Amino acid sequence: MTLRLPELSIVLLIGPSGSGKSSFARKHFKPTEIVSSDVCRGLVSDDENDQSVTPRAFELLNFTLRQRLALGRRTVVDATNLNPEDRARLVAIAREFHVLPAALVFKIDESICHERNALRPDRDFGPQVLKRQFSQLRRGLKHLKKEGFRHVTYLRNPEEIDAVEGIVREPLWNNRAGESGPFDIVGDVHGCYDELRTLLSELGYTVADHVVSHPAGRRLVFVGDLVDRGPDSPNVLRLAMASVKAGSAICVPGNHDAKFLRWLKGKKVQPTHGLAETIAQEGWLERPEEAFDYFRQQSVNAVVCEEKHMGSRAVAVVCRDPAVAVSRFGLRQERRGVIYTRTGRPFFSDAATEAALLDRLAAALDKAGLWEELATDWLCLDAELMPWSVKARDLIQSQYAAVAAAGSAHAAAVSAVLESALQAGHLEAEARVLLEPMLGRASSRSTMLDRYRSAYRHYCWDVVGIDDLKLAPFHFLAGEGGSFLHHDHPWHMETAARLQAADLVLFPATRWREVDLDDADSVAEATTWWETMTAAGGEGMVVKPRTFIARGPRGLVQPAVKCRGREYLRIIYGPEYDAPENLVRLKQRGLGHKRSMAEREFVLGVEALDRFTARRPLREVHECVLAVLAMESEPVDPRL
Repeated sequence: MTLRLPELSIVLLIGPSGSGKSSFARKHFKPTEIVSSDVCRGLVSDDENDQSVTPRAFELLNFTLRQRLALGRRTVVDATNLNPEDRARLVAIAREFHVLPAALVFKIDESICHERNALRPDRDFGPQVLKRQFSQLRRGLKHLKKEGFRHVTYLRNPEEIDAVEGIVREPLWNNRAGESGPFDIVGDVHGCYDELRTLLSELGYTVADHVVSHPAGRRLVFVGDLVDRGPDSPNVLRLAMASVKAGSAICVPGNHDAKFLRWLKGKKVQPTHGLAETIAQEGWLERPEEAFDYFRQQSVNAVVCEEKHMGSRAVAVVCRDPAVAVSRFGLRQERRGVIYTRTGRPFFSDAATEAALLDRLAAALDKAGLWEELATDWLCLDAELMPWSVKARDLIQSQYAAVAAAGSAHAAAVSAVLESALQAGHLEAEARVLLEPMLGRASSRSTMLDRYRSAYRHYCWDVVGIDDLKLAPFHFLAGEGGSFLHHDHPWHMETAARLQAADLVLFPATRWREVDLDDADSVAEATTWWETMTAAGGEGMVVKPRTFIARGPRGLVQPAVKCRGREYLRIIYGPEYDAPENLVRLKQRGLGHKRSMAEREFVLGVEALDRFTARRPLREVHECVLAVLAMESEPVDPRL
């Protein structure tokens, strides 16, 4: 059996300890092509099995990988590579150097790995380690294509591994080292067929049956953007395709061409040039296409869509035992924990309500078995606490309800006056032409105000006791062993579902789904799901990269993009926000500064969690916290 891999690639060997990865690498790759995590541990600590230096070892591995890829050298990463977040970092490095990632998966029987490790004195670890590795392997295999691996090969037993006789290094599609000129380079045709023919004629080319030829043997190189804007994209494409087939031209697609190809495949695309900041669909301010297009532009093709609950953001720190508040957090008296608002203020003014809620949370964590599984006696969770009215009652009464009442009264009064005037027999025709549109606007305003009132009432109800509160966790931020941000978003949502199953009254179910942005059906299903959910009164959804921390061509990717429903947005922008004249203005919203702030706050939050769980001095934790609070003073539209 012969394996085929791209000539320039980063090859990840994926498999548990003892599955034969290193032996396979030594047999089929040059020693200089292999970058091993064990060897890197040895280089930094003189002990290949010293797990305490793993972060430093991978810094060395990633540095070496970048140096090789910068020189155009294929590199094999010999590590377990079982964690999706670890693979994501390596895929990001591959994209940084425009190199294709490939995966060789060693999926052999667990008992064989146990036998092999037992014969190796340097593999002195318990069976639970291998069991955990196999669990990671099973969970992660189905997502390799979504993670960005174009080439995936499975080796399922020692016989298949031994049957591999060699590896063929296939030239890349863009490897044209064998091509020779002279060339004429043409770019940005943009559908201007007549102008292209004029240019080709001046360069000495003739065209027959859409195929270009030159008496001196010159060839064309199209460097992208053949379509859009001009009047005759079809004939430009016919000429380019026929000439490439005949060998008289080479073509490199541009971003317009790639978007056109996605459209031909049935995928939804943005009609605008570059990153889509707003959606131009009639009557909508926000749509899923906006979020999906943003992540595509960041080379993130696997995302998670999570239902967005309309409540108030709550950060809960809960202790398994109240004594932990003294031993770990330095409080002077025992306490179950605390619940903060997004800005770090106490969520509840009533200590008894907070204590009762935290007791329920701690009991649910115990029932779900999460204290033991996460090996911690305290947890920090990011959640939404409902109803919205429990925290915003005064705001609702003084602003939202007041606007609805005053606006409805005004619209009714204006409509009555206009109707009376229009019914008058002496009204001149010119006046009638002016008044009838005014009556239509007043009637439309009344309808919008009714929908505005219904929108905010949907998120309000009376709270008499603890059972009237709902807590929807969506991030398990940290525990005693460190932060949980190395887990992907499906892990967080699956863990939240276990908590919900332990207390069906307190924890509402949070609907979510994974979406492959390269799959038109997956995207269409997610869009329909959002439309159905928001039409039923739901707030909307949050779209996040599948990995908790994602990086794109320009660095860190925004951790989440909100996509809110049409009716919910009345609460944010006002009753008449979707009037055509208002939508035109709102679609010009500048999102750049908001996104920049979100990325900076995210980085500082991650750093604060890492510092606290590492037991760094409190002043160093507060450096991050104070930096976030300082950014709160920056002028930015809070509605975005």
